Amino acid sequence: MAKDRSAERSIAFHCSGFLCADEMALLRKLNWRLASVHPVLSFVDPDTAKKQFRGALCGLEGDADALSILQPLLERLGAECFLIRSEGKSLYHAGAVISNNFAVVLQAIAREAWAEAGIADHIVPQLNSKLLEGTAENVVAHGPRHTLTGPAARGDERVVASQGRDVADWHPQAGVVYRALSDMAGLLKVTGVTNASVKSSKK
Repeated sequence: MAKDRSAERSIAFHCSGFLCADEMALLRKLNWRLASVHPVLSFVDPDTAKKQFRGALCGLEGDADALSILQPLLERLGAECFLIRSEGKSLYHAGAVISNNFAVVLQAIAREAWAEAGIADHIVPQLNSKLLEGTAENVVAHGPRHTLTGPAARGDERVVASQGRDVADWHPQAGVVYRALSDMAGLLKVTGVTNASVKSSKK
């Protein structure tokens, strides 16, 4: 909570990426201004998060007068701020979950697949590291569409189908994920988006 003494009104904010500032609407009856501040960081441990905060992106949502006080304070701490529409907050946060949390789950599946395939234990993390680092660098530099490689991107349905069956036999849930992501990968390479309805709505 912050205090704006010049206006004699207080500011309350939370740090949820999903909930809107109006989650605290009862405080507005007490003349509080409301905001949410979502630091786009993985808080694995406090010391690491503290080191990473300078230069971190912070999503802001809520009352304009509250944000006008909070944004300069956050920028003095080294954050780079951006605005989130209240009605888009759930989808925004889902994007963060997909980009971060689900990426971690996919790395776990990949490691398990390599281990199941008989790859030596000391090689598995090296494969993971090299692929992940290279992919992240290329996505940032060139964007997802131009970074995408692999059988789905090449339109090699024979490989996609065969691998999909092998993955499903080994790990049924991962098989569903493999098929769905392969479909989206093929669409991304051709159209630039993963959602056919998004593409059609732009026509």
